Amino acid sequence: EMLTECSRIVYYLLSSHIGVVDATARGRLFDVKSANLDAMNKKVDNVLFSVSDSECGWHTDGASRDRVYDVVALFCISPAAEGGEFMVSNACNAYNNLELTLPKFIMYELRRPIPRDVLENGKGKGAVGISG
Repeated sequence: EMLTECSRIVYYLLSSHIGVVDATARGRLFDVKSANLDAMNKKVDNVLFSVSDSECGWHTDGASRDRVYDVVALFCISPAAEGGEFMVSNACNAYNNLELTLPKFIMYELRRPIPRDVLENGKGKGAVGISG
């Protein structure tokens, strides 16, 4: 327990040197652990993938209706016995590679503002206020 708390403090201090740690969305450090909820259940509002056992496809952590962050970081304290594999993409590298290979008229279309999916329902506060 002491090692976990020390790890969290070091992670927070490192993060605060990279940028501003936003405590308004889900707190300074948001624990990602299962609350045995089904994020795919449309009858239950406000279930994030991060508090469910549901598999989530490609998505952007930290994006919501009212904010998009410059940096989002993940820190694993206790790995799951199984699952939990993830892939990370670099949007800047992907964009640069597309710009080098695609015709200009396609890049023009890709630069236009487009609506984006918000995968959370409700206010996105995790398991708070969920009944069921």
